[in-house]
Amino acid sequence: MKVSVIVPMHNAEDTIDRLYQSLARSEYKNLEIIFVDNVSTDRSFEKVKYYQIVDPRIKVVSEERLGVSYARRRGFQEATEEYVYFIDADDYVTPNGIKDMVQAAEMENADMVRGNYYILYDDNVSRVLDMCSDLNPLFIKQFDGPSTQSFENQNIPLWGALYKKSLIKDHYFVNLQQGEDNLFNLYAYADAKKVVDISSYIYIYIRHKKGLSMAPSLTDAYRLLNEYGKIAMDYAGKEILESHQIQLEQRIINNYLVLYNIEYVDAMKRFMNGEPCQRNQQRLQDMYEILKAMKPYSNPRVRLDESNVECLKRMNLLDDIEYQEVRGKQFTLK
Repeated sequence: MKVSVIVPMHNAEDTIDRLYQSLARSEYKNLEIIFVDNVSTDRSFEKVKYYQIVDPRIKVVSEERLGVSYARRRGFQEATEEYVYFIDADDYVTPNGIKDMVQAAEMENADMVRGNYYILYDDNVSRVLDMCSDLNPLFIKQFDGPSTQSFENQNIPLWGALYKKSLIKDHYFVNLQQGEDNLFNLYAYADAKKVVDISSYIYIYIRHKKGLSMAPSLTDAYRLLNEYGKIAMDYAGKEILESHQIQLEQRIINNYLVLYNIEYVDAMKRFMNGEPCQRNQQRLQDMYEILKAMKPYSNPRVRLDESNVECLKRMNLLDDIEYQEVRGKQFTLK
């Protein structure tokens, strides 16, 4: 079986060599490697064009719209093999990772195979690579169709899983700077008939990275919430929303808490600078009412821990606002 490996990149000339070398050392050789250059201004494109000369498995394409989701989608459109694997240009794949995922996919005819990964804060990976080679691979846990157990493990990056190409739809690629991985996997999870987890360490993620996933913006935070609404509608259409509603609400609430904090900090900065913060006041009120309508405090399965509640109380600029039942009320969050 052949795998299409998709590598989006933006100004990755300092890291692309080590990523390619890790692919070259991979124990699984039957690869189609697609580098997608996304408006790089350094020598990234020239480097991967050289790789293409010496490695016939490589294909190089360009995507002129800036954003990791655009680049991934372009690479997916170029992919020709049965399974696809998305990786980032500033990380590493382990020598055995792709091989172990392919073995599990073939054994179980899986739509998704998910593995483990390391997170490092520096570039010294030799010890970690040695540890990976010493592990016994392929402890398999299988999920047939959408299940609560499987859903709880969907908070993974795209490089945490191997995907059957026929599973993936165009709307999985949501153009956000942060959180796009989770949305992709929530869509894929709802469509997957078989998901397999393996114990193998397949990937090494380098923290403090620069590239296509940039700092989150306030606009993206609101768009992310809207995308979760689309996920809920998708799940409702597949008649699996009821069994997953608690988990979806939990994620939405956590995102609202993050968004609430962003608005609060911005309001405080405006206040200290003597600027008006009416916009923040209205947005904070909207989010406060939505959270109260969802009643996270009364449902221990939704509330992760008491600190979330206390966090909201501490950040609340609207202590004098009485709770109103607003379920079903429409808000325009721009």
